[in-house]
Amino acid sequence: MAWSERRFSIGFGSLLFVVCGWTTWTSYQSTVGAPTPVALVASGWMALGATAFVIAGRRDRLRVGDRRLEWWRIQGLGFVCLGAAVLTPAASGMDAWLDPISSGLLAGAFGIYGALRLRYEPSADDSFEPSVRGLLRVLIQSVITVLAVRAVPF
Repeated sequence: MAWSERRFSIGFGSLLFVVCGWTTWTSYQSTVGAPTPVALVASGWMALGATAFVIAGRRDRLRVGDRRLEWWRIQGLGFVCLGAAVLTPAASGMDAWLDPISSGLLAGAFGIYGALRLRYEPSADDSFEPSVRGLLRVLIQSVITVLAVRAVPF
């Protein structure tokens, strides 16, 4: 794995840990007593995904029993866990930050991409050296897309 991929994986995993902690804290503050079980399950899925991204950034391979997981498979597990974290509130009918249709589409996208990462090794010919400008462009486009989806009534 290239050094830029390692930094991206560790940074994304760390960001997910912050988001996980923030959502759990706000869920705890908005309810009287303890957070709802659905919020805890969604936070657990997000924490597992964050852990997978950090592990993928720190290690090239990991041995689990008699199986050897390469870094791209660990990242694939992280994406699948993110899909489950997005789908959990929508499947339970809990009010989430996205409507159920958008949540289902986003969860499906994370799940399918994660499944493909689990199955296929990335090509060594593909050079993945993202520039700061490219990453900012993707981030801004993602925010605009989420805001546009939220603005359209379904």
